Amino acid sequence: MTIRNNKLLILAMIFALANMISVFFIFGFQVHGDTPEYLKVISFFKGEAKAEILLPLFALRPLGPILATPFQFLGEGAGLLLQNILFYLGCAWLVFKIAEILFKSSKKAFLASLFFVTAVPVLDAGLAYMTDSSGWFFYLFSIFLTLKFFQSKNSWLIVANGFLCGAAMFFKESAGLGIFFFALMMLLARGFSWSAKIKKIALFAVFFLFAFVVGQALLFHYFSCTSFDIWLAFLGSAVGEGFLINSLRYLGQLFLILGLLWPFILLGFWQEAKQRNKSRLKVFFALLPSSFIFLAWPTTAGARTVFLFAPLGILLAVQGFSFFIKRLNRAIRPAIVSFLLVVIILFNYYLHWVNPYVDFTQYLIKLFN
Repeated sequence: MTIRNNKLLILAMIFALANMISVFFIFGFQVHGDTPEYLKVISFFKGEAKAEILLPLFALRPLGPILATPFQFLGEGAGLLLQNILFYLGCAWLVFKIAEILFKSSKKAFLASLFFVTAVPVLDAGLAYMTDSSGWFFYLFSIFLTLKFFQSKNSWLIVANGFLCGAAMFFKESAGLGIFFFALMMLLARGFSWSAKIKKIALFAVFFLFAFVVGQALLFHYFSCTSFDIWLAFLGSAVGEGFLINSLRYLGQLFLILGLLWPFILLGFWQEAKQRNKSRLKVFFALLPSSFIFLAWPTTAGARTVFLFAPLGILLAVQGFSFFIKRLNRAIRPAIVSFLLVVIILFNYYLHWVNPYVDFTQYLIKLFN
């Protein structure tokens, strides 16, 4: 990595820190509806509460509360906040590195990191008393390890990737989605025989399942339930909505998570379709299942779940934004770039501010009626 690339990575991390300070200053330490349940899990691990008072869904995500427990002396739930700061900064670094690998451009990598840390769900839950940042971090980490494997062909990266994907599901279920990305990347890869592809996917799956099964056994021991029990209960109690409302809700959530980046996402998609860079198209295609997995939720997914689309969307937005900027006159380019970035970021802050008071779904329904 050149000195210039290092400077841009450092600048990206400085911006992430500045954004974090801004979030705390403007919105404070944010508490959500899930927060009390995570605090109950922390109380359980401190020996102050019985397992019976826990909602099983939150008992199945014990790693965040376990890591938070030693920091309770700093304040109730302070450990959740501290680990989310680390995961948030880790996400900023990972998005930079993923974009750098994909585009071989530190400038595009800087944009990707900036777009990620200022996205509405990150402003909302990424630095709150929640566990969403852990899911995003380990999902991004799995994507990074997969890309590094295809650069180095080091099988130990598969072992580490599989184990971390399985174990990190006990932070947040979304942390395990990297298995889809790895499997599709391997199936699409050139230079491997089909038997080699199957063996490497199996190697990933073995370590994924090892971590996951051991974790499930521990959950059953302490809480007398497993993820399968929760899935059955959740599925059985799910109440569906009409196709129109569901579609409009997802449309509203997709707009909410990336805001004014959408024109650049579409422009980036058009550019990638024109350029037909096989290595990038393979990555984009492999991201599709996890990017749209929220459609499989038995009840309507919220913005934090729909945000799984963000890695794919942001990478396309970076491509579209860069294409647009290159078409500008060099003399006015810096001013236009600065103006656009400020507008995009401020609009995301505005969306986060008004989101609790505005029902985007009902607005869209009225609009289409």
